[in-house]
Amino acid sequence: MAFSRGQESVANGGIKRYVGVGLFKCHGVNLSNKELSELYGHEIESAERSFVTEVDLNGVKTKRVSLNFTLSTEIDGKREFFNARYSLLDATRVGSNSGKSQIMDQYGRTAWITDAEFDARAIPQYASGPANITNNYRKLYTGEEYLTRNNGKEIGFLVALLNIPNVTKFVDGKPAGLVDNPADSECRLENVSKLFDGDFSEIREILSYQPENELKLMVGVRKDDQNRLWQDFFIEFPMRASTRNYNNLHDAIVDAKNNGRYPNTDFGNLDAITDLAEYVENPTTITPTAGGAAPANPWFKKPQA
Repeated sequence: MAFSRGQESVANGGIKRYVGVGLFKCHGVNLSNKELSELYGHEIESAERSFVTEVDLNGVKTKRVSLNFTLSTEIDGKREFFNARYSLLDATRVGSNSGKSQIMDQYGRTAWITDAEFDARAIPQYASGPANITNNYRKLYTGEEYLTRNNGKEIGFLVALLNIPNVTKFVDGKPAGLVDNPADSECRLENVSKLFDGDFSEIREILSYQPENELKLMVGVRKDDQNRLWQDFFIEFPMRASTRNYNNLHDAIVDAKNNGRYPNTDFGNLDAITDLAEYVENPTTITPTAGGAAPANPWFKKPQA
């Protein structure tokens, strides 16, 4: 009989998406097609990506750099790959009401400062007292804080991945100077301007310091205006691998949602955040906005000071 016996059929549910907190290893940033092919075990045939683009920022042509971190985690005994993207603009973030610029010291601690305070290298003064920061600070590029900040419960991607400790010593819950070895807490980029020329060597070197380290990130699913589903990350709140309590993560996501960020991303049940699990779409949880474009953000100024 000239008829094949065929093979067992298995229902194909398409590409799986996930929600929840995942424990991820980082394999690099802005990898080439050759590097990705070696990592994935199959050929990447698409055109090489351009990670530096030009955008219109309130009428000013400004460079934007995308930092695509290739991550992986084990799911059901198989290593699955993900991509978390951070974006930086060649512009300083400025408070829309205060007019103050955001700064960071060498230990990743951030504050807001007036131009007069900045010119005098003064410590910013608030109603509650002086900012918890040294005068070894500089103005931040927009988006940079999400990579390197180390403000207690709010830490950056690289800080979480390298498990860099906070420099502040606390006594009875109050700041009391620096820890005994403050150099262990240094976590500020020194050559950010090179990123806008496509030079990612500084971040690649940093990633090489602890190549086996992992970090935790909240994963969600974003729906676009064509009802397509995309894997998404809550990049604003990376966590150390040892994190077990997700109360602060919950509050950060709720705050972001309340302020109009991640409008079309479903992060699952925030009142019961779990480890990474397969996503089951609930049509009532996310509704795409028309056009899918983000509104203009007035919190920037050009040029970078």
